[in-house]
Amino acid sequence: MPAILAEAHIDTYILIGHSDGGSIALIHAGARHGARGLKAVITEAAHVFCEPVTLGSIRSARTAFESGRLREKLTRYHGCNTDNAFWGWNRAWLNPKFVYWDIQKFLPRIQVPVLAVQGAADPYGTAAQLAAIQEKPASARPGLFRTAAMPLMSNNRAGS
Repeated sequence: MPAILAEAHIDTYILIGHSDGGSIALIHAGARHGARGLKAVITEAAHVFCEPVTLGSIRSARTAFESGRLREKLTRYHGCNTDNAFWGWNRAWLNPKFVYWDIQKFLPRIQVPVLAVQGAADPYGTAAQLAAIQEKPASARPGLFRTAAMPLMSNNRAGS
């Protein structure tokens, strides 16, 4: 990421990431190289370790993709790259060694504000992800990390 930021002449920035993108933002913020110019991180459903619920949902996604329903939906967004995008994600997470994946070692080095949001009914992760992000080193400034569990949202509106 530092090379991309330098090439784009970006001196100050905020990283916003969803799911694996949120994990990447946290890794960058806590990397040894330092995150010069980074002002804050916002994550939605970031993973900092592998949970059984995540793997179960990813297995279910594989079944839905193979049946065609999920493939049809994803094709609207990924076009001719749908299979590569899906299988790259699915096979990485379902690799037997991936159960040991854990990026919590990066969290203590983060020196910018972090807002981490997790859906309360997210089938891919639990509030344990937020708890891990919230656990900061004693040297961190008070209020540096904020977390929020969001209730399940519905498209049903009263009076509609």
